[in-house]
Amino acid sequence: MNINTKKGLILIAFGIIGVSVISFMISFLSRLIGLYQIIYYLGFLSSIARLGFVVLGILQILGKFNIDQYFDMNKYLKTNDIAGNYDETFFENQNTENKITEVKTNLKTEIKKNINQLNLNNMEYKVEQIGAEFSNKGIKNLEGRFNSFAEQGYKFHSVFEVQKPGCLGLGKPSITYLAVYVKE
Repeated sequence: MNINTKKGLILIAFGIIGVSVISFMISFLSRLIGLYQIIYYLGFLSSIARLGFVVLGILQILGKFNIDQYFDMNKYLKTNDIAGNYDETFFENQNTENKITEVKTNLKTEIKKNINQLNLNNMEYKVEQIGAEFSNKGIKNLEGRFNSFAEQGYKFHSVFEVQKPGCLGLGKPSITYLAVYVKE
């Protein structure tokens, strides 16, 4: 069981058991004091709180929510489950823009390093954006481009996925694929 599932189950358990216990305690105290009007509203509010914690627990299990942004549960779980904790590293640093920039810089450096290592035999490279979705016609067109480059002496080398920034760097980024051809 990964760490997100454990945290989600804890949230669900707190929603069902914890909120019920807290609601009972407040209800008991308000009866001792004589504030019966609070008891009426307490039932409604505790139902909303239970539902909220159950929904958050399910979202945590599915990886759509991270409780660690608001409350650090790791110190209570005492686990070293790094393999199942893939979302944790993303959310540990709240400044994700710096993290994304760092990953992009490292990726560019690695690509340049790998291309320089491969280019020892004076090979010539051609890189082409081929998109991310293909219809039957699109596949035939891609086949034609591959054949055209082959006639020019290029061999197909590889395809890799890249993320293109949105319009003016503000829009939603999109995923596309680049084809690499090599000419020796």
